[in-house]
This record gives sequence, structure tokens and C-alpha cells, in this order.
Amino acid sequence: MTWIKLNLNFIGTSKKNQIFRSRAFKKGQFNIYSPVFDKKMNMIGHIKDVFGPVDVPFVSIQLDTNTKQVDFDFSSESLFTKKKKSRKK
Repeated sequence: MTWIKLNLNFIGTSKKNQIFRSRAFKKGQFNIYSPVFDKKMNMIGHIKDVFGPVDVPFVSIQLDTNTKQVDFDFSSESLFTKKKKSRKK
């Protein structure tokens, strides 16, 4: 399995999601609803939305019910996702 490190800066919290700013984004790198993992490869949530400028978009991540915001330091934590599967033609 191929892992991709998400180059994200933590911006803040909305009502239900954590908002990040992407530092380097390649089109098609990941999908909405892609699972998000911490550096120990524990699933912490999934990508809920990608919005804003195409070059450096905002990424909204919804935490799983068993992951609490208080227990997780987003400013210093590395986040990962699985590489997007390419479609066969």
C-alpha cells in the first residue's frame, strides 16, 4: 500500500470539522472521503471537503467519533492518506 503525507497547516475548527490549508497540492492526489491517518497509522477521520483556490486549497477533515480533538495536536502531527487508486480504462 502506498501512503501519501498530507502537507497541511492547521487553520482552525468549524462546527464539525478541522480546517487545514494545503501547502502543496497535486490534482487527483486524494479523493473526498479518503481516510486520514496519524503517524502511527491509526485512522483519525476522513476528508470531508476540498475548497478554495486550486493551487493551495483548504481541506476539511471530519474526525471519527472515537477521535477527540482534545487528544490530538493538529499543529505538530503528521497526517497521511492512502494513494488514490487510478481507474482502469
